[in-house]
Amino acid sequence: MVAPRHGSRPAWASCCSRLRTDDSPVDFRRWLEQVKSYSVAASTAFVVTLLAVLVLALLPVPELQEFGIDIGFDNDKLNHASAFATLAALGGLGWPRHKITLVIFLALVGAAIEVLQGTTLIDRDLDVFDWVADCIGIAGGLVVALCVNWAMHRKG
Repeated sequence: MVAPRHGSRPAWASCCSRLRTDDSPVDFRRWLEQVKSYSVAASTAFVVTLLAVLVLALLPVPELQEFGIDIGFDNDKLNHASAFATLAALGGLGWPRHKITLVIFLALVGAAIEVLQGTTLIDRDLDVFDWVADCIGIAGGLVVALCVNWAMHRKG
């Protein structure tokens, strides 16, 4: 089906050429570039955060204490949930069209961390409930990303 034309442009082009926020015209291309820059910032923050989570999760506790690293909550499950909520939120903002892949990837990362923590090399405890906390955090972080993405697109 061909869109009806006004002059030489399709009808939808006139409404998409300018978006309004606060009664001031906004260039759609500029708005799209801003959204892309947020995605780049979020995906970069995701990678940095993922590396930090892996280091904190896979270093033996005595080494963490030796470096004076004692961050997070007293409750281990809250540490897991908040770390993976942060990762899911950043990943959902960085790659908004790949949520299923993100969820699978983060769930596998959480499972791999638990398996590695159970080895004698790392000398930490394998706990299935830590992985459950990871998955709960992933769900919560994804909800945050969905809300932020919705608000950003609604604003436009």
